[in-house]
Amino acid sequence: MDMELKQAFTELQKKVVGTGQKLQLKDMQISQMTRMKEENLNSTREFSKLSDDTVVYESVGRAFILTDLNQMKTNLMTENKQLDEKITTLQNDKVFLSRNLAQSEENLRELVQQKKKQADR
Repeated sequence: MDMELKQAFTELQKKVVGTGQKLQLKDMQISQMTRMKEENLNSTREFSKLSDDTVVYESVGRAFILTDLNQMKTNLMTENKQLDEKITTLQNDKVFLSRNLAQSEENLRELVQQKKKQADR
């Protein structure tokens, strides 16, 4: 086997493994953010059942701060919008990684075809 071809196969294998790991990480991040979004929606639904004069506390690190109920709802909605943006970004990254991997595989196929043509001459 040609040394250049062997090196190209090795590089592709590394790229496939690395891209697979990155795709798996993106999937985990998307599922985590989706769960967080669902938790926020459930909390918002529960807050809507409460009266406006109900005392609520917002978690800040290891402390809790007295917060207005409407402010708490607003914070959850804002966080959901940010999560939506992050999920969209992660999905776009996944598409890019998949296309990049497919392009690398196609380049390797072309290299193999070129080597076959050169060997036939």
